[in-house]
Amino acid sequence: MFKTIFMTFTMTFTMTFTMTFAMTFAATFFAPIFMESAHASTLILIGGGTRPPEALRHFVQAKKTGAIYVLPWGTSEPDSSFATIRAELIEAGAIDSDKNIICLCRENFSHHDSLKLAQAGAIYFPGGDQNKIMQKISAHKLKPLFLELFKQDVPFAGTSAGTAIQSDPMITGRDSETAEGLGLLPNFIVDQHFLVREREARLLKILSANPDKHGLGIDESNSVIIENSRFFKAFGPSVTTFYLRQNGSLTKKQLSDGETFELKN
Repeated sequence: MFKTIFMTFTMTFTMTFTMTFAMTFAATFFAPIFMESAHASTLILIGGGTRPPEALRHFVQAKKTGAIYVLPWGTSEPDSSFATIRAELIEAGAIDSDKNIICLCRENFSHHDSLKLAQAGAIYFPGGDQNKIMQKISAHKLKPLFLELFKQDVPFAGTSAGTAIQSDPMITGRDSETAEGLGLLPNFIVDQHFLVREREARLLKILSANPDKHGLGIDESNSVIIENSRFFKAFGPSVTTFYLRQNGSLTKKQLSDGETFELKN
């Protein structure tokens, strides 16, 4: 009887240890790069057109305590823009509540609105005109607030113009002109609608004038999830294009759907 009990205990211990070790090994070596840190600043950039569902799901899952604020400041039709993105965020898993997805759609912006944004759990910039977005940010001195929220791991996302503002300098849309951007991705200059509108020459010209910056071109219906400004994951039907500074020259790198990349120091 003692022998039977001992054998049962040994088998149970061995199976438990083996399963625990296997699960730990898998979690350690096969987890996606986005799970390496409990604290991660998340930036999701969409090149325009259709928004990849994977990108929106990641944005919703990354949300901190607080509402998702949609800021359609670059468009002349903010209510329509908000209605569209609100429906897509709900489909991506966001709670369907007026208290959970909020639009600051009014042209007027008050100190009370600034206080609301300070409690945001996530922030989304739809498309339109990136210059209008930055004008509003500058007029109400919101850049320090957004940078601080991002530092506190509040996720940000943007589409088209909302993507363009994330570099500093940003591309204004007027040929190769640049201006001050929000700068959540400080080491890059970002261009959108990249392949569809054949913008490689424009980005390369701007990079030649900014030798301390990498380049990132995001095509329509494509997105890039960026964590800690180092880990990149691409989604979409075409490719995402990087121009990386290496030994004084630019190296071109492209990611297809689901591929990842880590930017080395």
